[in-house]
Amino acid sequence: QWEEVETAKLPRPSYGHTVCVSEGKLLLFGGVDNGRHSNGLHTCDLSRQPRTWTRHMPSAAAAVPPARRLHTAVLCGGRMYVLGGSCHVPNEPQEGAVFS
Repeated sequence: QWEEVETAKLPRPSYGHTVCVSEGKLLLFGGVDNGRHSNGLHTCDLSRQPRTWTRHMPSAAAAVPPARRLHTAVLCGGRMYVLGGSCHVPNEPQEGAVFS
């Protein structure tokens, strides 16, 4: 049976993103919003009330994967692996990335 999950501070509407679940948190990565490819990472802790989305801003020294859509993401050992997809630059290779 479906039921609505209410959340606050929603990320911008997008498509072509991936969502994984890890330790009761939703992890949303990439996709396209308002015509722009994204490499944004948002999380939502489903165990807390109110459920609020948080955007994770990397430090300047952090390696951030290129913006992409229609990629694959899987969780293994508490890490989110992002592979493939397409970006706004034709024929740009889409290397993998990991978030822990």
